[in-house]
Amino acid sequence: MLERHKTVIHIYGGSPKKRGSLEEYFLLLTRTLRDRGWRSLFCFDRFPDEELLQAYIDCGAELNTLRTTKSRFDFSLIRAFYKLFRNKKPAVVNVHFGHTGINGLIAARLAGVKKCIWTKHSLDAISYKKKLPLHKRWLHTINYESLLATDIVAVSQAVKRELADHSITAKVQHFYLGIDLRRFSNGKDSPQKRETLSIPVDRPIVACISQARREKGIEILVRAVAQLKNMPYCPYVLIVGGGPLTNDLKILAAGLGVSSLLNFCGVRNDVDDILAMAGFTVLPSLEDAAPLALIESLAAGKPVIASRVGGIPEFIQDDVNGILVEPGDAAGLAAAITCLCTDAARLLRLRLGATASVERFDVRRGVEETIALYCGEGYRDAN
Repeated sequence: MLERHKTVIHIYGGSPKKRGSLEEYFLLLTRTLRDRGWRSLFCFDRFPDEELLQAYIDCGAELNTLRTTKSRFDFSLIRAFYKLFRNKKPAVVNVHFGHTGINGLIAARLAGVKKCIWTKHSLDAISYKKKLPLHKRWLHTINYESLLATDIVAVSQAVKRELADHSITAKVQHFYLGIDLRRFSNGKDSPQKRETLSIPVDRPIVACISQARREKGIEILVRAVAQLKNMPYCPYVLIVGGGPLTNDLKILAAGLGVSSLLNFCGVRNDVDDILAMAGFTVLPSLEDAAPLALIESLAAGKPVIASRVGGIPEFIQDDVNGILVEPGDAAGLAAAITCLCTDAARLLRLRLGATASVERFDVRRGVEETIALYCGEGYRDAN
C-alpha cells in the first residue's frame, strides 16, 4: 500500500482567465492548507497569466499543465493523471470542471487515492433544457462522476437538488465556497476610471458581471435596455466578463440602437471598482447554479436584479436585497430596472438589505468547510 502524503491535487479542467472570486477561494485554501502542513498542486490545461500565476506560487501552490479533453474516456489523459498520482501520492484529488475531471477521477481510483472529491460548480444542460429521454438521463455525465467520486460538493442547494433528481444523495455535501467580502466592500469609484470607461455623467450606472454565454441571458438585458432607451432614466450598462457571444451581442445592440448605452468591458480584474460605480447590478440568467457575482454585488452593498432560476433565489430575496424577475422576460427586466432607477427610497432599502445579507458567504467559511472534508471531519450542511 502506498503511503499517502498530506497533498491535495486540484484538477481545474481549464485555465482561469482572471483573478476572480473563485481564484481567491483557491488561493486562500492553498495558503491555509500550507499553514497546516499540506501541499497543493493544481492541474490546468495551460498556465494562467503571469500575475495570477505568481499569486498561486506565492501562496505555496505547485502547478502542472495537462491538456483538457472533450472525451469522457481519454486513455492518454488517464495515463498521464495516473503517473502523476502515483508519483505525488496525494491524500486528496479534487476535480472541478469538464470531462477532464472524469478522467482524473478514473485515474485517481486506479492509483488508489482514497479521497476523490468532485466539486460541482454548475448546473448541467438537463436543468434548462428540461426533460431528457430516460436513457440519456441515466447515461449523462453526472452519473459517471458521481460513481467515481467518494464525496461530492454541491456549491448550492440547486446543485444538490439536481443531483437528487438523479438519485445521487448519499455522497453529497452542500456548502457555499464564498468570496472575499472585504475586497468588494472596499472598491473605489474614481473619476479617472469613469473617464476611461466613457461613463456619462447624466445616467444611472448599472453593472452586469457575467460572461456572455447563452445560459447567462445577456441578450435579455440588451433587449430590456432597448425598451428604455428613450427614457431619461435609462441606465448606462457596464457588461464585464467577455465571453463567446460578445460580438453577437454587440451586433444586436447596434441593431436595436443601444450601442451607446452599453459598454462591453471584457475580462477585468477590477470588478470591485466597477461595482463601486454602479447603483445596482443585473444578472438575467436563463440558468445558474451559484453565481459568485451575486455575492460580490451584495458585499459591495449593491442590490441585484436577477432571474428566478437555479440557485439565484438562495442569494437574492425578492424586495429584500434585490428583485427577482422571470427568466427570458425582457419587459419584466425593464420594469425592474425602471423601478430602481426611479425609486431612490426603495434602492436605498435594498442596498441596506444587500449589506445585511452577505455575511454567511464569507470565503473563509467555505475554506474551512473544504478542509474539514479533506481531513474527513464531519461538518454540517449549509443553509
